[in-house]
Amino acid sequence: MKDTVLLIDVLNLFIRSFCALSLTNNNGAHVGGIYGSIVSIKSMLNKFKPNYIICAWEGKGSSER
Repeated sequence: MKDTVLLIDVLNLFIRSFCALSLTNNNGAHVGGIYGSIVSIKSMLNKFKPNYIICAWEGKGSSER
């Protein structure tokens, strides 16, 4: 059996979730980005069952993709 690697562009996933989900906590802070990201990652883990996960996030000083 071959190993499966799941590569996640975390910033993209966070921004998409942030824009799509207008969820707030009891203090009024917007939590849609983190909530949506976690739900999406959990869904990907269940669907693909990877052996390894690589999460890429923009580095310090990144201004362009």
